[in-house]
Amino acid sequence: MRVLLIFIFSFLILTQHVFSNTPELSDKELLAKFDNTPSPPKNINDVIRLLDSTKPDLEKIKKFQELLNSNPNPNFTKNQLYIYVRDKYYAAEFLGDTKKFEELCKLIIENAELTNRDEYLDAQMSCVNSEILMGQDQKAYDRLVELGNHPVIQGGARLGVANMKMNALRNLGDVNEAEKLLPEMERYYSDSRRTGHQNLMVWGDFYEEQIERFRGEYYVLKGKSALAEAHFKNALVANEKRLIKQQNGFFGDSTRRVHTKEGIITGRALLRELLARSLSNQGKLIESEYQTREALKINLSVGGRNNTRVAGNLSGLAYNLAEQGRGAEANILTEYTIKVLSEIGMPKTSSRYLNAVNARAASLVGIEKYNEALVQFEIIRSTVASDEDLKKTYKKFDLDEVVALIYTNNYSKAESISKPLYELEKSRVGEKHSRTVYAQAFYAVSLQGQNKTKEAKENYKSNKKRFEIIAESYMGLLFDEAKLDPKLANDLINDSFLLSDLARGSSVQKALSQSTARSNVKDSKLGELARKEQDLQRQISNLNDLLVSMSYSSGDKRISELQAKINNDISNLKSERESVKNSIKSSYPEYLDLIEPKPINIERTGKLLKPSEVLVNWYFGDK
Repeated sequence: MRVLLIFIFSFLILTQHVFSNTPELSDKELLAKFDNTPSPPKNINDVIRLLDSTKPDLEKIKKFQELLNSNPNPNFTKNQLYIYVRDKYYAAEFLGDTKKFEELCKLIIENAELTNRDEYLDAQMSCVNSEILMGQDQKAYDRLVELGNHPVIQGGARLGVANMKMNALRNLGDVNEAEKLLPEMERYYSDSRRTGHQNLMVWGDFYEEQIERFRGEYYVLKGKSALAEAHFKNALVANEKRLIKQQNGFFGDSTRRVHTKEGIITGRALLRELLARSLSNQGKLIESEYQTREALKINLSVGGRNNTRVAGNLSGLAYNLAEQGRGAEANILTEYTIKVLSEIGMPKTSSRYLNAVNARAASLVGIEKYNEALVQFEIIRSTVASDEDLKKTYKKFDLDEVVALIYTNNYSKAESISKPLYELEKSRVGEKHSRTVYAQAFYAVSLQGQNKTKEAKENYKSNKKRFEIIAESYMGLLFDEAKLDPKLANDLINDSFLLSDLARGSSVQKALSQSTARSNVKDSKLGELARKEQDLQRQISNLNDLLVSMSYSSGDKRISELQAKINNDISNLKSERESVKNSIKSSYPEYLDLIEPKPINIERTGKLLKPSEVLVNWYFGDK
């Protein structure tokens, strides 16, 4: 009893000491830290400088290289050998030596004491981590299922195992298994909260981080990204509390990675990556870019440039920039990504390597190099076809490939990808989700390109209402971005103003205006120019239709020669039409404004209003 009282007294003193040094921040104040997102830089120059200037810790590298190339002391006990092999694995991970992962994984498990829960769990989790880093998600999931059934895995350990299961399921896109896992995880969390006070002081924040991350990953998989965002931010709050404890010495001399600064901030980087994904799925691209940049900084500080996590961040940032229309910058980052993965010996059959190739393809689509993008997509397809595991686990469809195929007039292949992609998204996230909307829209384009008019019309018709979903989401994004960057607020709000006008159907109004204007020309010279401009427009349209129909003919040499001639004729007609329009513009600018009205914007509208007048632009949508 006396020993127990001394222990409790010592523990209370330690707790008082730790929290006397901890900043007095409430959960709300900690959450604000992750809610208030500053604007990222306007270009990637800082990222390139950071990558190029990241100097490796030569002393640490030398130490790890020596460890990796060393042999164990023949007199080591089993426990000493376990620690030696475990540290050797950490060295391989730091140096990016993925080729040694599998061998070291076997050795860690062989030397871990099966009855020692911490040793056994850490050993298996090291293997899971290596498999996920190598893109072997199915292998990692199978190991986790076996691990979860082991009798030594009890209490809070079950949370960690279930969380990694969800991570693997998200990567695999397996919604059904995730549905089964959710109630199991919630039960584990409730059980862990009923443990003793002392255990909660050490592990409570970790349990909180685990359950919040789990919920976030589940909702990402379900397509409910706003909910996922909230849970990932809660997980970051719990992670911040753990870091404060670690900095104040709460975990003492614990060598478990979960209690080290490196382990905690590596977890933070992952949470920022996941948060970035949930933001990107909502169209919050600027906030997503910021979170990805922060994750990249952490991973560069922990493992240097040549590690798989940095490569993953670069791929994520490249995807984000491509979505923002910054294709050239995205393309530069994908080159860095593939270079990093090649330097660390990442197998070209790993999903991580294929994701980097996919990001490169997306960036090429962004800068309109469609044929080059299709080469990258073909590399992915042939790699997947040659690997049985990849056939089961790697994604089969990509919307960027559909875009590239449409722009290269391969409508048949575009249909073969866009149709199953549309059905897949509809089953996963529902008919009204933006991912489903995009897929169906491009499916309709692929049908129209093959003159499958009836089917195309049906898909366009059902997609018409959904266009408003995209327009409304984009308008919301523009206003969110305006709040983050006051310098660009006017331009962004103006873009939203234009978009609301487009969503109301102003293109129809424009067509009517053109027809009316041309039929009411009184000036003979203008009438002649107007008729010529209209005739040229019709000729161009007819030749384009002819060119499309010829693209489905067999590869006859005469057909190819005729296509080349038609392309040349179209180019000449466009130049001639542009010349006629310039003549109209110089002599009859008012008429040109009628047939090709400039988009309405805030500045032009303001000039039409009297000082006492105000125009309120209302857009009523479903959201």
